Amino acid sequence: MSDLDPRPATGFTEAANSAAVVDFDDEVDFAAAQRGLIAQLPGGRVEQAGNAVWDVASHDFLRTDDPPPPSVHPGLWRQGRLNSNHGLFEVADGVWQARGYDISNITFMAADSGWLIIDPLTTEATATACLALANDTLGQQREDSSSPPNPRYVDALQAILADPNQLQVVAILHGEVIGCLQLSFIPGLARMGAWRGQIEAVRIAEMHRSSGVGQQMFEWTIGQCRTRGCDLVQLTTDKARPDAHRFYERLGFVASHIGYKLKL
Repeated sequence: MSDLDPRPATGFTEAANSAAVVDFDDEVDFAAAQRGLIAQLPGGRVEQAGNAVWDVASHDFLRTDDPPPPSVHPGLWRQGRLNSNHGLFEVADGVWQARGYDISNITFMAADSGWLIIDPLTTEATATACLALANDTLGQQREDSSSPPNPRYVDALQAILADPNQLQVVAILHGEVIGCLQLSFIPGLARMGAWRGQIEAVRIAEMHRSSGVGQQMFEWTIGQCRTRGCDLVQLTTDKARPDAHRFYERLGFVASHIGYKLKL
């Protein structure tokens, strides 16, 4: 046995741990630990340069009904089970917290111009993943999925369809909408009167991401810009989406400018 191999509990440790009284049937703490859960990172794995930075699967041994081994105090084992809960939680009105994706938690408080973030975790990769989780999940709250559609959507779509410089692009597979984006053709005096293609509101159904759908949509959209005589195609993307950044760069886009937005 090397110094790195786990060692069995000593008789003293085993006796002390077995004498501990811990109520695993008391579900109050477990219910509290899951209260407010609204979303989780798909797969629960955070990577950087192809390597795992955090993987919730490494704590799966705590998500069973197995009793603690003799080498672990039952209270510590129970606490580990509580800490194995992960996801984005609503703590209070305007306050959310991502837990279980680092050794600390990250808290997001809604502000007029974005997020007030408390404790930005210990690695850039986990912080970026949690920020994307918050943006994706809470961004959905800016939309209204009720039926019939909100009249504002109807008015916006009618305005797009009535404008020859606007295209609402929709990807359909077997009769199901799996992606969409908006393409605007913008005239301008800069670059000797060059036209630009502006891509906005890109959405791909989660189950079809990394399947080539996004690339096909962009290749078609860029082709439309060429047909219209545009000199360039431009877009903005959330800084917290490194996967999207790599996707755009593979298509030839260059991060040449910094974008600013002012919420009205």
